[in-house]
Amino acid sequence: MDTINKGYLIGMLLYFVIVLTVGYLAARATRSENDFALGGRSIPPLFLAFSFIMTFTSSSAFVGEPGLAYIFGWPWFWFAIFCMPAVIIPATLITKRLRAYTGSLESLTIPAFLRKRYDSSSVGILATIALFIFYVAAMIAQLKAVTVIFGTMFNLSATLSVIIFTLVVTIYVTAGGFKAVVWTDVIQGSVMVLISIAVGFVAIRSVGGFSGLNSGLAAQGASLVTLTESTFVTPLAVLLMPVWLIFLTAANPYLVMRHMALPDTKKKTLVSYFIYLLILQGVILFTYLGGLSAKVLLPELSNPDYAIPQLIDTLMPSFFGALFFAGIIAAIMSTMDSMLILLSTSITEDIYVPYFRPDLSDKGRLFSQRVGIVVIAVLVAILGLIKLPNLLSLMVFFSVSGAGAAMLGPLCLGLYWDRGTKQGALVSMVLGPLSYAYLQYGMGVNLFIAGVTGGVIALVTMIAVSLATSAPSAEIINRMRAEL
Repeated sequence: MDTINKGYLIGMLLYFVIVLTVGYLAARATRSENDFALGGRSIPPLFLAFSFIMTFTSSSAFVGEPGLAYIFGWPWFWFAIFCMPAVIIPATLITKRLRAYTGSLESLTIPAFLRKRYDSSSVGILATIALFIFYVAAMIAQLKAVTVIFGTMFNLSATLSVIIFTLVVTIYVTAGGFKAVVWTDVIQGSVMVLISIAVGFVAIRSVGGFSGLNSGLAAQGASLVTLTESTFVTPLAVLLMPVWLIFLTAANPYLVMRHMALPDTKKKTLVSYFIYLLILQGVILFTYLGGLSAKVLLPELSNPDYAIPQLIDTLMPSFFGALFFAGIIAAIMSTMDSMLILLSTSITEDIYVPYFRPDLSDKGRLFSQRVGIVVIAVLVAILGLIKLPNLLSLMVFFSVSGAGAAMLGPLCLGLYWDRGTKQGALVSMVLGPLSYAYLQYGMGVNLFIAGVTGGVIALVTMIAVSLATSAPSAEIINRMRAEL
């Protein structure tokens, strides 16, 4: 785009006004730490399902993963298919216990739950540090998407794009906390659902249906229309992909904090929550068709991450384009805001208050959480301006794989296995992510193979070390089960 589209500009400004207004209204409804961190555990299941899916898909659903579909063709569609069971299987297994146990132990974050579950401040601190490292990297990846979108829409520089976006997100999250996150996710999610469907249908129609899509892809390379390919989406990678995704969605705190925020663990609440999750995730799959179609319609793109933005700019009227770009910005926001709240609350609860201000009042803790969001957001913006990743999704995958490997053993085993100990949790949190990172970046092992191997190592070391050390206190286990 050589000139700024006024429709895009008006749409984006209107969207920012709506988001900031929601932040203001949420701030008026936020009175305590519980309100700020988990919305007072009073948010309806439908809203939480919207929030979970919008956060899970993030900007990758519009910028990163369609870009990989652009590169690899149909083999990458396995990823879209496996996202469905990866969302619903972990949710059905851990939601009830996680909501009940965190309620019994009065935990607002996963690190706080782990600290109380294993009766160890070291576990809570290590969990917070691990999440900080990996989630800061994930947020930097989201800023890459911001520069792509704002550059496409308004010809803005990367610096100005990052500053504007960070400022808006910081204001509404600092003001309204988790309620602002969820309420905006519902608005954002509604836009994303509509745009996902529109993108899929318009893209497929533009290439002449599925037959036109397949012939167009085949003309550019036979590997684009096969079930697997030889470099990234290999047969073994496809087999391990659903396991990797399940590890990811089960053990990443920025996602499962939605399970913790449910009003209760009644069957009606849980079933409705699971159904909403499944439906919403299914709708998002349409964006992958856009990535495939872009390969046919725009075969000379220099950066695959631009596939969907350029496709929309080419095929759709400015009004729909404005909605789409707002949807992408919404997706980016839904991931960043969740990570900001989680990290700020964890740092406050597991590091700042216990070691520096143990006598801090509830009002003081709430203020500290808000200050923490500002500090973390500024840090992420600075780091993002120094160096942005080349391919967004690969950076996101690294971040969530590392965080998942760190949390998988202590969190998932901790919910079901009473014998898990703090020593096992500590070793698992170190060896899980280190083994994953070494396999992928030290040895060049495929992402999915490295991710699953790292998760398995985390689980095995958790079990082995726990069995070799003294059992945890029965008092803690009994207290944890009080609300189950």
